[in-house]
Amino acid sequence: MKRRNAEPRTTRKKRKWLLPVVVVGSVLAVLIIVCLILFGIMAKKELGFSTGRYLAGRDGVSLVVTDDAPDGITDQEERERYMSPIVMSNRTERELFKKLKTGDKILFVHGGIKESYPGGTGVYAVFKLEDGSIENIPKKIISDLMAMGWLESAVDMAADFPNWGLTLSVKDVTPTGLTLVCAKEGGNPTGELMCGTDYRLLVFEDGMWKHVPTVIEEYGWDDMGYPVTDGKSREFELSWEWLYGKLPAGTYRLAKDFIDWRDSGDWDEATYWVEFEISE
Repeated sequence: MKRRNAEPRTTRKKRKWLLPVVVVGSVLAVLIIVCLILFGIMAKKELGFSTGRYLAGRDGVSLVVTDDAPDGITDQEERERYMSPIVMSNRTERELFKKLKTGDKILFVHGGIKESYPGGTGVYAVFKLEDGSIENIPKKIISDLMAMGWLESAVDMAADFPNWGLTLSVKDVTPTGLTLVCAKEGGNPTGELMCGTDYRLLVFEDGMWKHVPTVIEEYGWDDMGYPVTDGKSREFELSWEWLYGKLPAGTYRLAKDFIDWRDSGDWDEATYWVEFEISE
């Protein structure tokens, strides 16, 4: 006896797959909508995303060391010339950096990046890509950030300067300025040594080097480059009252960046420093 209401088997098979297809399609639709919203917000706020290695700084500061080297560069030393540290400021009410450890590779959504050393940017989202350690971060960057006070440093931290033949000294020290003497003799730079007018001051307090706080928030330096030639000294008369005010007695460190310039886009950079005392 035939059942008139019986459905063909092919119809039943199609219905068996109907629910999974609907679920998958709904999930994909939601993901597409979320991505469109996210990219819409990023475009509206002029946000971008980058990758780098997380670096835990002093006093809860979070940094990331980005690697902007072209894909064709595989030599690690050459790639390190394209790496730079950036201070990350949390622009959300969530804990973005709490579970990260130094060296972890991350992808982060951010706003514009301040052109300074280290740079600075506001961060809106962070995604951990892989585990890492401090060995994943160039020693030069660690040394520079320690000299600048961004990382914890030992009392007797030794300077690990490149052999460029540079020697820094100071004279005529007062609470509002000094004369910095940059002398060069020998060494093995591969190009022309140069420096700008910028510098940073650190003070030794509580067993560590700390940034001297500035008395103004917005400031900048000119773009002039000054060569430091072999067998000669270059002097810079520095007056910092406009930036740091009148400093109290103590032990200080002046940190200054130098570059070994070969050609446009082809140079090495290092931070040198010199210590000095301000008396009562």
